[in-house]
Amino acid sequence: KDNEIRKMAVNKGNFYNEDVLQKVAVEDRDDGVRIAAVNKINDESKLVEIAKNEENTKVRNVLLSKIVNPELLEEIALTSQTADIRLDLVKRLDNEDLLEKIALEDNDTVVRTEAIKKLDNEEILTKIAKTEADRLARQSAVKKLTSQKTLVAVALEDEDQHAINNPSLADEACFVEIAINTSFKETADEAIRHIENESSFIQILHNAKLEEVRKETLSHIDDIKVLIEIIKENEDVEFSLKALNKIDDEDILLKVYEANISEELSVRAVSKVKTQKPLIELIKNEPSWRIREAAVKNISNKKVLKEVA
Repeated sequence: KDNEIRKMAVNKGNFYNEDVLQKVAVEDRDDGVRIAAVNKINDESKLVEIAKNEENTKVRNVLLSKIVNPELLEEIALTSQTADIRLDLVKRLDNEDLLEKIALEDNDTVVRTEAIKKLDNEEILTKIAKTEADRLARQSAVKKLTSQKTLVAVALEDEDQHAINNPSLADEACFVEIAINTSFKETADEAIRHIENESSFIQILHNAKLEEVRKETLSHIDDIKVLIEIIKENEDVEFSLKALNKIDDEDILLKVYEANISEELSVRAVSKVKTQKPLIELIKNEPSWRIREAAVKNISNKKVLKEVA
């Protein structure tokens, strides 16, 4: 009832003292009374002073609807100590310079992020994508980038994968560059997910900074020359064995055996050979019992097996 009495007093036709109305708009405990006071204030400078610290959404909406000078609204957006007020104004304003300043300097993550969403300046977005400490704000900037060169640079510096998944990044060569140069395994894995050509995987195999990334490309490579190169030159026997597992050509398998790179490789190569003649010759002349054993397992001629026994 007291609220209604105060509201009636404010609404009286002869009550136009804006200093008093401003005091009521700031101090009254009832939203309806405060809104009534705001509705009777025409001095925009007074409305600005009230709006800077007004936390009540209903009162704030009335205040902002009465301020028509965009420069005054921008002043509130830059100087208000209340994040919700700044956020509200960022959603209403379209001044690119103001939004850039807020996106770069506001101390509230949510306010910065909202400003970032409204930016189109690639240079500013790039700066934010590379320097913004908050992950969500940074991601908002990355999502708006369109330059493939910039997206590659961001992907190489940031552990998040948002740059890789930006639709503007479409050239397979860009994904190859990321997979080769990144220091982050997860980033390389995400880049590889976008690659289809075997030649690209071979590039990564030869050049990737991370050894585990180089090794994982093997599952995408069937080029015999590359597989032979891995078998001959890689010091990691397990990796060489994986390459050897992808080869079924018996002439090549026998050449791997004859190259005598390692006993493990020779055993595996011989274990994949089914042609009887070279296996029989091998049993007669091979000094390694493990390699002979691998050959024996594939011999089907009972007479030969009896002789071996």
